[in-house]
Amino acid sequence: MSRIRYVGQFLFAMLILLFFAQPALAENPPGMVTFTDGASDRIYEQAEQIGFRMGPFPCQANKTDNLVFGIMDRNGDFLTDVTILDNLHEGPAGPYLSATADAEGFFTVSGMINPSPSVDLPSGILAVKIYDADWKILRNDSTGAEAYIPVLDTSGVMALVLGKLQDSASPEPTLDNSLFKAIDEDYDRVYFDNQNVKVNFAFPGGQIPPILSINTLTVTSGIFRDFQTFDTTKEPIKDIQMKQVSGGLEITALINNPGNNVLPAGVLGLKLNFPANLQSMFQSMSTPMPVYSAEKKAAILGVAVPEQMLIESTPQLSELKNLYNTEVPITFTKGGQGSITFTPGLNIIDNRDQLAALDSAIQVNYDSTSGEFSFNVKTGSLSFLSGRSAGIKAIGVMQKLNLNGLKTDNVGEFIKINMLDDSGKTVPDSEQDSYLDRASISYDEATDVLTIPVKHFTTYQVSKNANTIQPPDDSKFTSFDPVVRLVTPEWQPKIRFSMPVDLATLGGISVWQLSNNVMEQVPVTVELDTSDPTLKTVIVKHSASWLANKDITLYIDSTVSAKTVHKNLTKLTKLLFRVK
Repeated sequence: MSRIRYVGQFLFAMLILLFFAQPALAENPPGMVTFTDGASDRIYEQAEQIGFRMGPFPCQANKTDNLVFGIMDRNGDFLTDVTILDNLHEGPAGPYLSATADAEGFFTVSGMINPSPSVDLPSGILAVKIYDADWKILRNDSTGAEAYIPVLDTSGVMALVLGKLQDSASPEPTLDNSLFKAIDEDYDRVYFDNQNVKVNFAFPGGQIPPILSINTLTVTSGIFRDFQTFDTTKEPIKDIQMKQVSGGLEITALINNPGNNVLPAGVLGLKLNFPANLQSMFQSMSTPMPVYSAEKKAAILGVAVPEQMLIESTPQLSELKNLYNTEVPITFTKGGQGSITFTPGLNIIDNRDQLAALDSAIQVNYDSTSGEFSFNVKTGSLSFLSGRSAGIKAIGVMQKLNLNGLKTDNVGEFIKINMLDDSGKTVPDSEQDSYLDRASISYDEATDVLTIPVKHFTTYQVSKNANTIQPPDDSKFTSFDPVVRLVTPEWQPKIRFSMPVDLATLGGISVWQLSNNVMEQVPVTVELDTSDPTLKTVIVKHSASWLANKDITLYIDSTVSAKTVHKNLTKLTKLLFRVK
């Protein structure tokens, strides 16, 4: 079973870890940015607008400085070869923006990610170095650290520039002439640290020449970055054991890739070394050759999935047996918010260059301000997920959307689901059946999880149905008189507000009765109390007489508008009474 841990050229989650590992950078406080552009995911592609306020830098208040913009790559290096924003000028330290800090020491920045189609943007975290007007880099007075600032806010959300993905997978060399064949039980031939690898070396003619002694043979291991380059800088295998078998040699070893991040991406290559006095005789067999399987699959090394991902996969990719055609569903989860599950049959290894974009291109978000879950896959970066059916799960639906009484059979009453096509336009109702299987939507009351099967992936938005009338939450009615009052059958409750009430908004008052632990809405008519000249009191008229000799608990949920000013008036009233 393979244990894949692959990233590609860039991994945004690892960039932050690498940033804090840099001694000079660690002394500059992160989270000095407040974003102002309104973007929701902080992932910026070419031609997208970005804006933020950075600081404070009290010593630079009212001073004009040069802000040099670049990309912080996965090694923590500051890349300035490409102009990242469209409004930068060329300077001695890189593309820069001349900016004046305000009286508090804040710089205001806005611009567009370089829109030129001829520019290959690098991918990574947008970062800034601050120089004074004389092009001297600013330093921390206490530590001496350079003013090297990653663009991220106080919550750790960073500005990720999503450049063109570069193929980090080495081309597989021609395998036809190789004498090394992988014979272990790994199906997809993707190997990771400390994994066993077993290789057969077949001598031409089917037997070891009598002149050779196995004790005089050694093995050199390396990586084929391409068919012409055999890289032995780092030994990819260790604990090599060799024995004679029918027709040749059996070589066993362990993969030597600590942390799965030491070896370059490529194909395992081996070179059989013969005694010096026999070298010329066996020269054709002592050249470096790639390791392959009977199915002509190359033995792939040096690929890595990060230890810390913004999006977690279940099962982990390292647990899958066949990364060319996944045998089980894969779920990508963003903790506490939601998940996307894709059906089996994904070809991950042939698209392994795209794994670097998992964290940035799979979006599972809940916006507490708008009260909306959003599920999106940027299939431009993850083409191997394009057109795939999936299941999306919204976690904590009732709690986050403030719902009561949600069940599988009433999802349509409580939940609104919007779909956006690839162009960002809302899918009309007449076409939604081709996107969504509404009949199979389910809700798990025990876990508060809503599951929605989708037929192919685009953007799905899940929110509370605005037309839903929700029973009140008893826990919010904290102020009430627990003494049961005695009333007549015709008694009509009155609610008094702090300001005159707008007559047109009385429909915002609903009345509920608790009966057998179930909330039931009570039909009422609400009118202004004409006996109150202040217009602050309303009368709640029950359509029928209250039942006698029965204790009744009434909940009046009132949200109306003030008559003279633009203001909502809310009042929660809980009444306990008995008819005489």
